[in-house]
Amino acid sequence: MPVGESASSSVVESISSCSLPEFQVQDAVCDGEHTLVLSGELDLNSAPLLSTTLRLICAEPATSAVVLDLSRLTFMDSTGIHVLLITKELCAEHGSQFEIVLGGAQVTRVLQITGLLGQLPIRDGHSNETNIPPAAEEQA
Repeated sequence: MPVGESASSSVVESISSCSLPEFQVQDAVCDGEHTLVLSGELDLNSAPLLSTTLRLICAEPATSAVVLDLSRLTFMDSTGIHVLLITKELCAEHGSQFEIVLGGAQVTRVLQITGLLGQLPIRDGHSNETNIPPAAEEQA
């Protein structure tokens, strides 16, 4: 490790974000793994933004894994489900691992009703491991 570089700065390569009024995406990158923390509502308005972001990430040769953290979503409709399925396919095409972190009751229920809960790879844990601040603190 170079002089003056802390252990934490060598682990998290970058954190970027993009947002709409009711939706936000924060991308923490560590060793080729992108953890995208989704906040707000993943719906017809926000799905295109997320889809475009994911297509760019999956196309990067350095991407080894994509984790979609749904724990801060307050709503997800069928267009959100479509983005999850497309992301799973994109990751497979590019040889990247794909996982989700489950969200609240509404989001989990949507996945149960559609039968996808058992078909999507689920990662235990929360986004706090990526050093992304909670949504409430971002607004302060």
